[in-house]
Amino acid sequence: MDISGVFRPQMPADVSEVLLMYAIAARVIVQKPDEANEITKRLGILCSALVPPELGAAQQCGRMWMLFARMATAGNPSVREQAGRAFVRDLDQVGRALEVPPLPGWDGLPLGVDAPGAPVMDLSDTTSPGQSLEIIKKRAAELKSKKKDKTIKAEDVADLVRALFPEERDRLFAKLIGDGALGRSEVSLLVRWLSKGEKLGKDDDALAEVLSTLGNWLVR
Repeated sequence: MDISGVFRPQMPADVSEVLLMYAIAARVIVQKPDEANEITKRLGILCSALVPPELGAAQQCGRMWMLFARMATAGNPSVREQAGRAFVRDLDQVGRALEVPPLPGWDGLPLGVDAPGAPVMDLSDTTSPGQSLEIIKKRAAELKSKKKDKTIKAEDVADLVRALFPEERDRLFAKLIGDGALGRSEVSLLVRWLSKGEKLGKDDDALAEVLSTLGNWLVR
């Protein structure tokens, strides 16, 4: 069966599969740029169900994907392929930093994927891919229950917030301010940091405290 141009992957089981999923998506979009919106939606829905460490890898890939997808759909076939090859090289850089095996070269990537275990998705939904605040609260409670000290790491809290629907994230921040859990300046600090996609540094004490407060609010 010819699956060239088809993109129906199964849920990634580890970080390596997250990177491979994005690499195959790039190969598909180079062939069929008109499928870019559907592929992006499918990627978003799959990644919204991930948990750390796969979620962190998916978020890094997702930020690069948005730039690549714009370039790939705007250029001619030659430009699309150049952008695709560059994107896969960038994915390999992410993989090296995460200490996972290298991806196949561009020519070694399949031209499509139609996995038997691919989840059925409703791609007609026009909302942004992500998770609801209620689901994030449940995930926070699960993380807390697994910790001996019953506290959630600041980076884990950040990953939970990043997984929210954009509109749900706005609702969360409004609730935090309305409940008096965080001030507007603290929320602004958090929003700026999240928008940069950076990891928490050793000197980010103020930010760590904000994330700790947020984590406690999620599981109260």
